[in-house]
Amino acid sequence: MRIIGFFLLLLLAPALARAVEPVATVPLSIDYGGWYTVPVKVNGEGPYDFIIDTGATQTLVFSNLHVALAFPPTGGPPQTVLGLASIGKFPTYRIARLEVGPARLDEVVTVILNKWEVGGRSPYGVLGLDFLARYFIIFDRERLELRLYESREQLEIAAKGWKATDFRRRPYNLAWGALYTVEGYANSRLMRFIVDLGATGTIINRQALGRIARAGEAGVAFNPRASQTGTRIVDALDETNRARPARIKRFRVGRTSWYDKIFFAYDAPIFEELGVQGEAYGLLGADLFHDRSFAMDFKGEQLFIGPRLRSASGSNP
Repeated sequence: MRIIGFFLLLLLAPALARAVEPVATVPLSIDYGGWYTVPVKVNGEGPYDFIIDTGATQTLVFSNLHVALAFPPTGGPPQTVLGLASIGKFPTYRIARLEVGPARLDEVVTVILNKWEVGGRSPYGVLGLDFLARYFIIFDRERLELRLYESREQLEIAAKGWKATDFRRRPYNLAWGALYTVEGYANSRLMRFIVDLGATGTIINRQALGRIARAGEAGVAFNPRASQTGTRIVDALDETNRARPARIKRFRVGRTSWYDKIFFAYDAPIFEELGVQGEAYGLLGADLFHDRSFAMDFKGEQLFIGPRLRSASGSNP
């Protein structure tokens, strides 16, 4: 198995009443090995598949899109990109306009990464927090759509079974933005997680794994075969490393719990660059949300997690 990563709801039934219409509603897919993707128009062309990445502070594009649209360079200094497995500096380019349905972002400064191919197909870019954090976002897994709202205060949430938890904005001394974190408990041991939908699997660092192991938790089990060969960790900077899979008996964020989940222990360079390598830290990946709807309130700093879909009741949580 491999995890693909970048940098680092309201199961909306008819019971959900809305005071206003969303700014945009677009199709939502799980594609390219586990990423959430949406169609994005770029400079009026497309739409193109973009990965939703809450672990990327800025929107990025791949070389296949640059070949098609030929973005002009900004002439500014290179920009540092924190990958899951590596760090690099890249020249910057200008995108005049990005559109997700009617929602748009103008004058986007971006970098161009080598195209990413999964199963003979390639997405075209990564939709980062420079676009996402301007909205209250609903990821509706039942209807397979993404809805963007100006503010959660205009919504009346009537669906049952939704649970909210703190979703804190942390700058990490990053000159180019901030990331969002939640507190999680792996087998009752507290650690902090960056919510990173750009990672298709959930990753913990050595400190987090050690905290669980020192507690003598019986709920941690390693896959012996996978531990010998390692699990391939791949990032957008074309770097690979190996991680150690660990099965966690119970994981909790706020009042939402998952059971019998596989996390990957890996001291990713991003933890060192963010200054948290000495803490119990992780990246909360898209895998935990594949069987439920959820919502992100960036302005109000809350994460809403819905109940598991009924169609997922026969599989592992």
